[in-house]
Amino acid sequence: MSIEQQIFGALDALFSSPNIADNERSHLSLIHTEAKKMPHGQKARISDTLLEHSLPPDNEIPLLFFLYDCFDDIRFLEATIPLMPESPSVPWFYEFYWNMSKRLFTRSSGGERIHIALRERFYRVAQKARSFLQSRGLISRAFNFKPPMRIAIIVPQILNMRHSPTREAFNIALHLDHYHDCETYILNTNAMNYANCDQLNLLMKSLFQTNEVLAGQNKVPVEYMQFKSSVNTISFEAGPMSTQKIAQIANVLQQLNIEAVIAHGENLLVMESLHGFYPSIFATTGSVVPFNHCDAYFVPEQLFDDRAKSIADKYNHENFMMENMLVTPQGQAEFAAEREKFNLAEDDFLFLVVGTRMSDELHDEFCDVCNRLLESNPHAKILFSGTPSLDLTRHFDARLIAQRKVVNIGFQEDLPSVSAMCDVFLNPKRAGGGTSSQTAMLNGLPVVTLNFGHISAIVPENKRHADWNAYFDYANTLQQNSDFLTHEGQASKQHFIDNLDSASQIARMYDKLVEVARTYS
Repeated sequence: MSIEQQIFGALDALFSSPNIADNERSHLSLIHTEAKKMPHGQKARISDTLLEHSLPPDNEIPLLFFLYDCFDDIRFLEATIPLMPESPSVPWFYEFYWNMSKRLFTRSSGGERIHIALRERFYRVAQKARSFLQSRGLISRAFNFKPPMRIAIIVPQILNMRHSPTREAFNIALHLDHYHDCETYILNTNAMNYANCDQLNLLMKSLFQTNEVLAGQNKVPVEYMQFKSSVNTISFEAGPMSTQKIAQIANVLQQLNIEAVIAHGENLLVMESLHGFYPSIFATTGSVVPFNHCDAYFVPEQLFDDRAKSIADKYNHENFMMENMLVTPQGQAEFAAEREKFNLAEDDFLFLVVGTRMSDELHDEFCDVCNRLLESNPHAKILFSGTPSLDLTRHFDARLIAQRKVVNIGFQEDLPSVSAMCDVFLNPKRAGGGTSSQTAMLNGLPVVTLNFGHISAIVPENKRHADWNAYFDYANTLQQNSDFLTHEGQASKQHFIDNLDSASQIARMYDKLVEVARTYS
């Protein structure tokens, strides 16, 4: 019996019952492991066969998510569209949204049909949530103009300063408090956590971390860039969004006498409910056009393409600030990390790749470039940092791994010193990479990237390469020509100093909030 026949038989047996027993999950884990080893052509053939034939209807959504996780075929996720409730509950919507979004974020294309279907459900749920808050007197509009001074930044998750979204939110708060005399509160909705919620019964649900230390109201001490201060935070109980949690957030805003809100990240129903009652601005490095509406949107201009404009027009999003992406490097190293700590030689030429999702973002084209760079220089090594679980054997020959030509150094708390230790920053084709590249540039590394994703808002236009051949040529010249490497490293740092100014960004953000607040009076 072929491996394909074994998989088909196992799927029929396991998904044709009301529930999948715990002792059967090892079989599913084996299918997932074997599928990930398959070449692209074989996976495509299996996907075609599965999609052409009827699947067991007992656990359709878990099955379709599982098949996507195995075979990376967007059609399996698209097949969940007719299975979505027309007007889902708040927890169901959030759990589906976050599990879907995490999978789509690592894709370079696709997902448009899914996002359209999700938006349709979102607006139905949002209208109900908004009506509920109004009926309970938790949102109302009575506004006499004054520049807003008490500001809430609403975030889906706070972790630590090594986590770029957390760093962005704290950086905004620090600037508002110190340079604009505001009293800023970061409201951590903690709505990305699904540890105690599993309505979808997914076999491999997307799990998100939670800062277990933060609970309730705190003044969090922060040392970041020029700041040594503290930030006000209010953390809600970890768990999916619910009508009760939305009401709690609205009540806290009233109790704090908040005068304006900043949406940092996808807080969806909260922000949609508040729209029109609090002056608001959307500011994040994630989605360019969020589901929820705000009075203004601070977005990277390079990412506001024709597709984003079309979505904005279709769903009535207006007042876009065409900016750079938020500037929040982890910092500048006082000293470079010691190579000996990583068992590296002084004459090694070190390429650095950083990311927390590299298990899903290292595609064949990027790995081919890595192999070519290693072949071109006997002293070249490539360090992968940020994803401890990254299995390099999936992408590189065992000989390269044994020779430590490619090395996974895991998650590094002090990324600035690691950056300063290396020579060149390599960026895969992915949506993210913006903040890790900022750290690399501030510490004198040239950045090698395609003109794609968040990083395109950071790197000078003439350093964003059109294809993988141009990408390789630039990276290879850097490792072959020491004078060129020195020049490009200095130019990279100077570009950061000259063009990536966090203080002026947040000043413009605050000015926009003042402008919006004036329209509320």
